[in-house]
Amino acid sequence: MTSKTFISVEEARTEILEQIEPVSAERAFLKDCIDRRIAEEVRAPTDVPAFDNSSRDGYAFRWRDVQSGDRRLDVVATSAAGDPTDVEIGEGEAARIMTGAKLPRGADSVVMQEHVESEDDSIVLDPEADVDEGSWVRRAGRYLSEGEAVLEPGDEITPAGIGLLASFGRSRVNAYRRPRVGIVSTGDELVDIDDTPGDGQIINSNSHLLESLVRSYGADPIVFPVARDSESQVRDVYRQAIDAADFVVSSGGVSVGDHDVVREVVDDLTGGMQFWKIRMKPGKPLAFGTALGESNTPLLGLPGNPNSCFVCFHQFVRPVLRVAQGEPTRAQTPTRFEAVLEDDVSSTPHRRQYLAGRITSGEGQPRFEAFQNQASANTALFVGADAFGLVPEGTDHLSSGSTITVEPIESA
Repeated sequence: MTSKTFISVEEARTEILEQIEPVSAERAFLKDCIDRRIAEEVRAPTDVPAFDNSSRDGYAFRWRDVQSGDRRLDVVATSAAGDPTDVEIGEGEAARIMTGAKLPRGADSVVMQEHVESEDDSIVLDPEADVDEGSWVRRAGRYLSEGEAVLEPGDEITPAGIGLLASFGRSRVNAYRRPRVGIVSTGDELVDIDDTPGDGQIINSNSHLLESLVRSYGADPIVFPVARDSESQVRDVYRQAIDAADFVVSSGGVSVGDHDVVREVVDDLTGGMQFWKIRMKPGKPLAFGTALGESNTPLLGLPGNPNSCFVCFHQFVRPVLRVAQGEPTRAQTPTRFEAVLEDDVSSTPHRRQYLAGRITSGEGQPRFEAFQNQASANTALFVGADAFGLVPEGTDHLSSGSTITVEPIESA
């Protein structure tokens, strides 16, 4: 396979998502489904509500009985939630009724208890009460009709959705399982978080960054030990990850000048990666390919720089995880809007730059505050950021007060 060079963000995202299929579905209890995506169509098993009921505490009656001017009604029954009456309401009669209680046969309207005067076993409707036919009655099927589709495959199962499914008596549903994501880090310079870095070494923070991001977007991370810069170690870790995971996300070893062993190994495992570079900053070195063999496991090689790793995760890995969990590919276009730039910014003209920053309110239009130090080595850059500011290719400077395209950093 011939790899392309220096493609755009959109081209890369399209090529990656073309290779992604939803993972398998499983039968899951509702308590285990939060923030997962449903893998079946769900239709209302009955009308919702299933029967005519009262939306207020009051009295159920026949509306036509109070049209003649006589607003006195005899109270002949009580209908409580879960304990409906079997008495049919006849001419000149009413039933005491509670919120949510089934409307008695014969009745078609409800008057709130605040709008009546009680006299022994009868009531008198307040002549000023605004009572219409059907007042305060929730008709069967008002919200959902029996057989109406309420959830489609790929819809997110939210807490509200879980409540709805529970109301249908569904204790389990078919949901896409959580994708398994293998996380691979390579390099002799990396040490574990509890170890003290030696001369020229750094803590392997990317594994923790990627692990938390993968988990926050509904997938299960599998973190592998750091692969040292030897062909055998790198190949062994990648093979373990390919066998264990639905997707493999690595950091480091894909930029020009990095140790050739990583590039050689992944090229060999995939028959040639589809691309190696993206016209973006930070994040130019980005590699993608699919492993040879039955698994066809996608491999996403992210840059080793933590800021580049963060940006590339949101642009490429996050949409992969969403498509894998049943969300349509067409829904992966990032949300963007225009904002007013707070301060001057400089950029690299031959690549689109993703600035870390914060959205603030403004008169008539949102504003974007780009953080001061956008250096790739600034490990605190995206702490507190809630958006990317996009400086387009061909632009080396934007002035304060100009318009900038903003892409919110979407929460999980």
